[in-house]
Parts: sequence; structure tokens; C-alpha cells
Amino acid sequence: DGIGLLWSGLLQTVQFNSEYASFPTCDTNIILTLFKAIFVVSKKCSEADISLPTGDVLSVLFQIAENAYHPKVRSEAIFSIGGVGRMVLKSIPSVLSPGIELISVALKEKICKDTSLLVVSQSLDVMFDLLGADECPLIFLTTPDLVPLLQETHCNITARRKKESLNKEDKILCSVVHNNLPHFIEYVKSKQIEYTTNISN
Repeated sequence: DGIGLLWSGLLQTVQFNSEYASFPTCDTNIILTLFKAIFVVSKKCSEADISLPTGDVLSVLFQIAENAYHPKVRSEAIFSIGGVGRMVLKSIPSVLSPGIELISVALKEKICKDTSLLVVSQSLDVMFDLLGADECPLIFLTTPDLVPLLQETHCNITARRKKESLNKEDKILCSVVHNNLPHFIEYVKSKQIEYTTNISN
């Protein structure tokens, strides 16, 4: 059908440009336009309960999020991953899909290793959105490394927030993350308790 052909065309175009995104001289507008298209299509499909194959799309988005030269491109790749993730959550049964687990692992990797506050902030936003969604199975919130990772990230952000060398944009990002992250940590803890209680019963 038409939406399937569009999705396939977007995948081929992003695959073609994935290596290009790793060069400092790449035209970021081209890459960002592709990401926007992927996000819009995945959002519309999610709202309409339309399932599309996501494995190849996620794979190439993971690659760009890891290797793109410009932080803005890495950040927008993660934003698109979030859109695809929303579509994965709508799939039946989402608990059997490896998509959310793969996304969660990739986000943790970016939060730990990316030096850009923009990328870290975007990764956290997508994690909040997906793992905090009603459709997200509790099991994805119960990995033992999740709370320690978030707590360590909060400490790192707090330390970076105090640096006078930060530009205005990074200071704002630090403040937003610093204020929002503790609430998500408490949410995850409460869901882990809920999961443990359900298992016990």
C-alpha cells in the first residue's frame, strides 16, 4: 500500500545518507528533513494503529545516532527513534517485540557516552516518553542498571551545571534535566516495586 511504499522509500534514502551524516561537511538540512519525515510517518501510523516493519529503520537510525558528526544530527536521530518506538509500543503484543529493548539499550549507551548535552538531553526525553508510556510493559522498567544509570547521570548533570564555561543553551539543558530527572527516577522505582509485587502475587 501507499504508506508501506513511503516507509520503504524513506528507509532506502536514510540508508543511502547514513555514511554521509558522519562527515563534518554534510548538509544537515537534508538529514534532518529525512528524520522529520520518519517521525511524522511513524507518529501517524502509531495514532492509526498501523504497524510497519521497524527493524531496519531502527538499525540505520542507531548507526547515525552513534556516528553522525554534528550533535544536532545525533539528537534528531534519537528523536526519530522515539517516534518509531511509539509505533513499536502500539504493536501487538509489544512485550514480545525486541524493538523497545533495543531502543532502551541504545539510549542508555548515548546517555553514558555522548559528550553533547543536547544528545544526552534528547536521549533522556525519549526514554521518559517511551518507558513512561501506558503501553510500555513494566518489564522494560525493571532492568537492574536503569536506576543507577539515571542517578549517575543526574550527578554528572549537576556537576556540569556548575561549570561557568557552559553556553546559555547548555545551561538551560542542564537545568531542565536536573529538575526533571529525579521525578523519572522515582517513577521508575515505583514501577519496579509494582512489578515485584505483581510477580509475588
